[in-house]
Amino acid sequence: MAVEKVKTTINIETNILKELKLIADNKNTTQTEIINKILKKGIILEKQAEKQEKTKGNNFLKLAA
Repeated sequence: MAVEKVKTTINIETNILKELKLIADNKNTTQTEIINKILKKGIILEKQAEKQEKTKGNNFLKLAA
C-alpha cells in the first residue's frame, strides 16, 4: 500500500531542526523520515491522552455502580 505524500512548508525552531538533523544523520536516514515518525508517535500519544481525559469521570461511575 503506497503512502500518499503532500509537500508543505512549516516553520521549525532552529534548535529543534538541529536535533532533527543529528538524529537523521545518526540513523542514516532523512529528516523527513524522522519528522514523520515523531509526528506519528505524537498523534498516537495525543489520541491516548484525549481518550483518557474522556473516560476519567467514567472510572468513578463504574466504582459507584
